[in-house]
Amino acid sequence: MDTSTGRVSFASTRSIQVENLNRQWSWWFPRGTNLKDVQPAEADHVASIINGQRRRSLGYQSPTALYAAATVQ
Repeated sequence: MDTSTGRVSFASTRSIQVENLNRQWSWWFPRGTNLKDVQPAEADHVASIINGQRRRSLGYQSPTALYAAATVQ
């Protein structure tokens, strides 16, 4: 809280999004997981799940859908 103005400052939307993504990755790969032991197929599977989730910051579309729409020729 800024005592001179009495305003409470909140974390930026970007940092909240990053924290949320970190939490999702941590759910799949908890602290202490040796990433050398994670198979590429497993990492790809987790990435496809996370990237397939819709995000408010992207107009409730998923990164996967936006990428697909941007790369259609």
